[in-house]
Amino acid sequence: MRFLRQLVTWSVISLVVVALMTYLTLRGSLPQLDGHLGADHIRAAVLIERDAAGILVIAARNRSDSAFATGFVHGQDQFAVAPGDQANGCLHMPGGQSGHPLSDYYSRGHDDRVEGRATAFPPGEPVHTLTLTPGNSLN
Repeated sequence: MRFLRQLVTWSVISLVVVALMTYLTLRGSLPQLDGHLGADHIRAAVLIERDAAGILVIAARNRSDSAFATGFVHGQDQFAVAPGDQANGCLHMPGGQSGHPLSDYYSRGHDDRVEGRATAFPPGEPVHTLTLTPGNSLN
């Protein structure tokens, strides 16, 4: 009986440790949405804003920095819309805007895809602001 109790106790402890490690690993892979990051490949600061639905607005002083920021956010969460053309955007991704289960935007737009509807992209009020600044590489 004592052996069985110890076996159950260690099994529960092992499951809790594995669950905690899984959660921390997934949480650590989420993109940074607020604050400042350095980037060697830009010439001037770039402002990246996201509304509550995760819709992006990128403000850059030149086309090259805007292109870098667009690639950066696309790499962050696999979601981007052409600047100035949000009203005509359409999201057709099986898992929604983000395939990360701990993301605030996980499976957003999935129901629209299943129903064959276009997902509207007009941005709302910014909730997150990330500023990329020249220098201090992202790597």
